Amino acid sequence: MEAVARHNGLAIVHAENYDLIQELQRRLAMEGKTGPRWHTTMCPSIAEGEAIHRAIALAHQAGSRLLGFHVSCAEGVREVRQAKARGQAVWGETCPHYLVLTDALLQSDDFHAQSLMVHPPIRDAKHQAALWQGLADITLDIISTDHCPRHPLEDRHPAGASGIETRLALVHTFGVKTGRLTLNQWVDACCTRPAEVFGLPHKGKLAPGYDADVVLFDPNKNLALSPHHLHSPLNFSSYEGLTVTGFPVTTISRGEVIVENGKFVGKPGRGRFVERGY
Repeated sequence: MEAVARHNGLAIVHAENYDLIQELQRRLAMEGKTGPRWHTTMCPSIAEGEAIHRAIALAHQAGSRLLGFHVSCAEGVREVRQAKARGQAVWGETCPHYLVLTDALLQSDDFHAQSLMVHPPIRDAKHQAALWQGLADITLDIISTDHCPRHPLEDRHPAGASGIETRLALVHTFGVKTGRLTLNQWVDACCTRPAEVFGLPHKGKLAPGYDADVVLFDPNKNLALSPHHLHSPLNFSSYEGLTVTGFPVTTISRGEVIVENGKFVGKPGRGRFVERGY
């Protein structure tokens, strides 16, 4: 069989040193230290930073482009920044829960804390500040959600962030409104850069020749984030108790309104496969 080379592919890596994490988990368990409050100790930032360094080194050796998923720590930001400074084709992605929440929420064994035992873990304010700076100086390129749609009562391990409907509002509230990001940087990290990195040639911009994909965002709409106001099958919100300033009100896909006044009005089956442009 003849091998066909595909050039300019993109390797996507969620990088953590699993061997180290397993060993730390074993040692902590022997001491009876289990549950949310030990989650960050079990998954230290060095385990992430080392794994991102290794992934970048292997990508360089293989001649591959690399997207580091779920960067949650200062060490990870540093590794991506240094790779970019060397001219390597490396991009970084992070998520709203790493930007908004801290490990102070893990200091109990209640359901909310258990649901926040994500990988990599949410960390302290020092790491959070490094993530915001990484977005501001374009070390980190993309903000996505890592949304977990599972219903917790159907899963023994309910960890997962409820982020798919809250991403734009959270980054606007805690990024733009606080001065950490400009409006253009917010749009770039949430819309334009993802389309560019993933090679979607007709997405991510409002320009001739692009699909008319538009989100109308009311910057003054206040909303308390709770399952009552959201539409995921999850019966909890990772951001319970937070009120955001600004929220999407209308979604237009290829020129057709599919969400209006918080309700889906699109037609089933209207989705269309989009090939990458590289």
